[in-house]
Amino acid sequence: MEDQPLLALELRMVLEEAGFEVVGPAHDRDEARSLIEGVDPELALIDLNCVTA
Repeated sequence: MEDQPLLALELRMVLEEAGFEVVGPAHDRDEARSLIEGVDPELALIDLNCVTA
């Protein structure tokens, strides 16, 4: 979950290059829950200071 679009894009690129399938970014808690519904994620990156959480 990341509320800064440029940082979210950079994180996506790095993770995809490392072989991860990215299902986000989510901009708030509800969107994050919706994105991982039915998925068994290996990794979740969460911005603890996200103002829209």
